[in-house]
Amino acid sequence: KDLLKEILDYIFETKGKRVRPVLVYLTARLFNTPNSTTHDAALLVELMHTATLLHDDVVDKALLRRGKQTVNHKWDDKTAVLSGDFLFAKAMKLATDHKEYKLFDIITPAIISLSVGELQQMSNSAQFIIDEDKYLDVIKKKTASLLSVCCKAGVYSTNDDLDVIEKAGQFGETLGIIFQMKDDILDYVGSGETGKETGIDIREGKVTLPLIRAWEMMSDDEKTSLSEYWSCAGNLR
Repeated sequence: KDLLKEILDYIFETKGKRVRPVLVYLTARLFNTPNSTTHDAALLVELMHTATLLHDDVVDKALLRRGKQTVNHKWDDKTAVLSGDFLFAKAMKLATDHKEYKLFDIITPAIISLSVGELQQMSNSAQFIIDEDKYLDVIKKKTASLLSVCCKAGVYSTNDDLDVIEKAGQFGETLGIIFQMKDDILDYVGSGETGKETGIDIREGKVTLPLIRAWEMMSDDEKTSLSEYWSCAGNLR
């Protein structure tokens, strides 16, 4: 328990922007005052999001997260994976203890989408697939799905109109696509002012929108050179 507390304190001492729970509260307030279901929804999405980050850092072999050592780097991969599993379990227990079964129905599909999106991205990168539609499909699953359910869960907590809840989800998906595109662009042109380190995506072999746009402007020789480099770099990752 002492080790677990140390790890959890370390994870949550850097708060980040809390975009996802903020979205829950903002969409809830569109229709009424936030209530206990709103609070549960905000906590659920933050626990699940944090769990996925722990697992992502292991997959990506990441060294830093929000300017600090990642859990997998500070401790090890097994510790990071088990900590993520613990947070998933806490989220499930919260939902069942508070009988928030509908919330769980709304939120858990996003976790499935996140996993599928991560696998698709790995496959696209390994095969060096330069395709904007496939890129959009990945970011819908990896980023937009969770922002979509944040909006759906927030509205659900204060409004029972299914059509309105669905529209909130569509808004969240669009917001998530924009959010990820901006993040992908900052990976190439970010600065100290943006707080984002540049070049991470290309080093990790991720095909994102800036690379797709650059590819469209390349000559055949440049495309051949990049494809060969990508293949060689992939063998070293």
